[in-house]
Amino acid sequence: MDLLGLGGRPDDSPIPGSSYISTLHKYLRANLPRLAPQRPSSPTFLQQTYTLFTLGLDPNSAPLSRNVKAPLTLGFGSPSQQSKGPPPKPLLLRLPPDRLLYLLLRWQSLSQALPHVGRTDVPVPEGMTMAAAGAMDGDATARGDGDVTSVRSWVGSMRSVSMGSTDMGLGWFRKEQVNEDQILLALYSIFTVLPALLIHPPRMSDRPIAELIEAGGYTQLGGIDVRVPLDVLRNLQILELEGYDPRGLLIPMNPGLRSLTIRDVQDGDEWLEELLTITPTADASESEHTTPLPPRFQNLKHLSLHSTTLLFFPTLPLHNLTHLDLSHNLLNALPPSLSSLSALTSLNLSNNLITSLRAAPTTLGNITTLNLSHNRIDCLVGLERVLGLQRVDVRGNQLPEVSEVGRLAVLPHISEIWCSGNPFDTGSAEDWRVELGVAFKMEGRDVTIDDRPWGWGEQRRIDADLVAKGHDAQRHSRNPTTTTPAPHVHRSTPTSLAPSPSPLPPRSSATPSPASGVAQKKRRPRRVINLDDDVQTTPEPVGGSMRLPPKVALNDSVDQSLKVLKRGGRRARVSASMFEPGTSGGPNGSGDG
Repeated sequence: MDLLGLGGRPDDSPIPGSSYISTLHKYLRANLPRLAPQRPSSPTFLQQTYTLFTLGLDPNSAPLSRNVKAPLTLGFGSPSQQSKGPPPKPLLLRLPPDRLLYLLLRWQSLSQALPHVGRTDVPVPEGMTMAAAGAMDGDATARGDGDVTSVRSWVGSMRSVSMGSTDMGLGWFRKEQVNEDQILLALYSIFTVLPALLIHPPRMSDRPIAELIEAGGYTQLGGIDVRVPLDVLRNLQILELEGYDPRGLLIPMNPGLRSLTIRDVQDGDEWLEELLTITPTADASESEHTTPLPPRFQNLKHLSLHSTTLLFFPTLPLHNLTHLDLSHNLLNALPPSLSSLSALTSLNLSNNLITSLRAAPTTLGNITTLNLSHNRIDCLVGLERVLGLQRVDVRGNQLPEVSEVGRLAVLPHISEIWCSGNPFDTGSAEDWRVELGVAFKMEGRDVTIDDRPWGWGEQRRIDADLVAKGHDAQRHSRNPTTTTPAPHVHRSTPTSLAPSPSPLPPRSSATPSPASGVAQKKRRPRRVINLDDDVQTTPEPVGGSMRLPPKVALNDSVDQSLKVLKRGGRRARVSASMFEPGTSGGPNGSGDG
């Protein structure tokens, strides 16, 4: 229980190396599926043959593949679904550097030479102090920092320790002798497949290793001044350093590393470029010094430099980097070197000293997620021209008016904004939220502010403000690019000859309104009856309409005068015919006269 640290107060006494190796082996063997998860592989031919012979009755039998199951079921069977996504995120193995150094020294002391162990006699750079929380007292052998002579001599002395065996009690009646060399070989094979590692300084509860104390492996402050190599981690994909200077490690070139996190380490400007690039040696030619430095991790996608006191971010060959975290540093402007990161889509610059964003269009090329919270920004000019932005966080800045956030309404893909904690957020939150809602709705953007959806009251106020400004709330929220032409009246016909005093319906060349379509269906053709037989009216050939063209339409007064003239002419013709001789039978009853 004390070895695992599960109960009682921390024990300050050193832990024997054999006990630590045995405890670590048990932990890794029990948690290996979580430490190194693997994607399920397709069953082999022998496994599927066994499933066919047992008719699938064995619960441990492998499922049949698609090529085997489809013919057997005539195509009606549902094939097993193989997971196509990435494997689950591995569990981080947390190790202090002195524990890893002890394992490396024990692997070097084995009679069987193991590759990829690395050098354990490289001192840390001058001027860097590798202090630890669990400082040793005066029992440790005193030596100067950076002196690795005693460590080199201890490598040979460990051979006699590794060749021994340890009695482990298994039950009440018997004991089993466990060979430490076999345990060390098993640990070596496990470390070569581990994908994730977190290194942190020793804590007060971490007991020092007795053999390291006797050999003088610790400094007077309780740390180690030897650079620990990571060559044995052949499958390393995730590396995190928590409060431990990366200059205390020897990290080889690793194209498989995907994520690197360094937090709570000072003087980041001094070690960042050396960590991420391969610097030429002192005896290299002059051309090698002038060419761009090759990346140490060419496939790195996630880089986090949280709280590393960075004053600037250098130009680095990280062409595959997609996520960058530079939060809690001392940056006072957008680093110009960000323009060289062509694949970068997510950037975290929170808790810095940034005041201006005018260089954003040339710096933040393909950024879609941007965190600028808790800076000293008082104006968002320049950010509205980063057209790829989708999520923006500007909380805790010095924006005086909510209209500064409204500048982002022109961004075509904006969907989420966080802007609370600014000087304009002093009154009612609903007031400035409604003002932002109106600004974004007028541009046809549907955004979420501070992770809060629009309330019913806020939505009503937004719609009312849009209507008051002469905008259709539904049109702005659904289709911001389509516009409806305003109604117009033809000016070719004089006002006195207009058939109706009511305004004409809107005429749109694109799509007629539903109301005008219904009115045209109900309208019937006008029938014109002429009293004069000599005048013939020819109906319009289009659509069977009997109406006159709109250019010759007459008002009511002119129409009445024409009717009077027509009736007068008819009466004159009737009276004249009474005095003409009849052709068939007249009033005298004679047809000849």
